[in-house]
Amino acid sequence: ENCHLFAVADGLGGHRGGSIASEMAIDTIKNEFEKWNGKGKEKFAVKAINSANMEVFNTSQSHPELFNMQTTATAVVLEKDSLAIAHVGDCRLYRVRNGRVAVLTKDHSQAAELLRLHLISENDAPQHPGRHQLTRSVGSSPFLRVDLVKEKTNHGDTFVLASDGLWSELDPLDIRDALLDDNIEKSLEQLVAMVLKAGAPDNLTAVIFRVR
Repeated sequence: ENCHLFAVADGLGGHRGGSIASEMAIDTIKNEFEKWNGKGKEKFAVKAINSANMEVFNTSQSHPELFNMQTTATAVVLEKDSLAIAHVGDCRLYRVRNGRVAVLTKDHSQAAELLRLHLISENDAPQHPGRHQLTRSVGSSPFLRVDLVKEKTNHGDTFVLASDGLWSELDPLDIRDALLDDNIEKSLEQLVAMVLKAGAPDNLTAVIFRVR
């Protein structure tokens, strides 16, 4: 009862398979959460993403007409004063603490890998053609490396878990400013309005939560 689950999945490439894959991933993560005994949130979060991977992969094998059936998935488990984040793809978890914004996940994209290897610069990455080409996704193979991030939370921390349809159109400082609002529903409306103003080239999904 002291655990909360937040999850976002974004199907690849706008294909029908991608939309089914993202729904299937979220349903699987939810089912795993309902069965979970509440112990070892890190292990649970990784297992939930792995289960989603097997579901999507097996379905894609038996339904070849669902071309390119893959999705990103990020699951965040909040328990008292800490978070476990299991992550594959390029949905991001941002945290705003004391007026400062940080990204707690690493994108699994070609541009992000090139940036980590210092082959492109911070300035090149947002415009790089490989910024939406994923190097890891749920459903692409039976074996999946899932990133696990552990974080302590502070009173007042605000988080947004968002697909690339939201974050790729916004500056991190825009995200920070929106999340400083006392009313987090207003924060979300503000973020969506900014993305729409920027032209919203992709659909977007976002979840906002604040630690009290």
